[in-house]
Amino acid sequence: MKISECEPAVPTPPGEAQEYHRVTEQEEALERSSATHVRWRRRLLVVAVAGLILGTAAMAWVLVHQGITVREDSGQAPEVAEENPVEAHAVRAAVEPFLLAKSWSEMIPFCADRDRVQKIMAWYYQQQMFQPASDSVELIHFQRMDVQGHPLMRVQVSLAGRSPVWLLLLQENGSWKVDWEAFTHASAVRWAAFLHEPAGTLIELPLLVARKPAANAYIIAAGASPDNTDALVLWAADRNSLGGAVMARDAAAWRELPGIGYDDAVKVIARIRMKDSALEPPLVEVETILQQGWVRKAR
Repeated sequence: MKISECEPAVPTPPGEAQEYHRVTEQEEALERSSATHVRWRRRLLVVAVAGLILGTAAMAWVLVHQGITVREDSGQAPEVAEENPVEAHAVRAAVEPFLLAKSWSEMIPFCADRDRVQKIMAWYYQQQMFQPASDSVELIHFQRMDVQGHPLMRVQVSLAGRSPVWLLLLQENGSWKVDWEAFTHASAVRWAAFLHEPAGTLIELPLLVARKPAANAYIIAAGASPDNTDALVLWAADRNSLGGAVMARDAAAWRELPGIGYDDAVKVIARIRMKDSALEPPLVEVETILQQGWVRKAR
């Protein structure tokens, strides 16, 4: 093909010109305001969802760490205080003086298992400054639960100047008492400190126990023989604060640890004595397993 035979390309016609619209200051301000409103609405939605998740997680933590399972056949929904004034009166009688106490010693009569708990309270409030929970309490709602045949009450209250809080109540001698350890998370604090205390220190706490492979040197340091001894690991709330123990394979205490394994921990309330905090993990002695589970049996 010769150059002279080539046809000139037909140029593409230009598109229609767009009409120029001048944006006024009022229109620009209105657009900025609308965009800001959308951004804040999205942020508030995110905050609300996060608050709901955190609230649910907090309650789940309390229930999981207390070993609580509501019977599926109970069919009980939380009750608003006004719906059951008799039960609400009994709950207030336990909760209000506990939360309005001006010193930790004023809380003791309203705590479950007070003879044991007040020893931990005395230690705890030497480490932590006591701060009154509130100067006014409003009962929001409550829910009865059945835990391994033991009655328990989950309660939500509103405190002046603070977000609503949850409490767990146990029944003792026909009246409700507050689970102070669940309220303060003091058991985990006490356990972490115990792991650095001298030999002979004795405590009684709710703990998790699992099997743990141990070197022969660790078992021998505990005064036992690797031939007839297994090792245990213990913790209160998380595996950051671990204690170790050894137990003869024919020890009667194994009967209090049904289902225990290397991955399967068992909840117990146990009396523990420190043997050697210099070992890794610190070596403790399981003197007595008082009961399975963390919910104290009603007296």
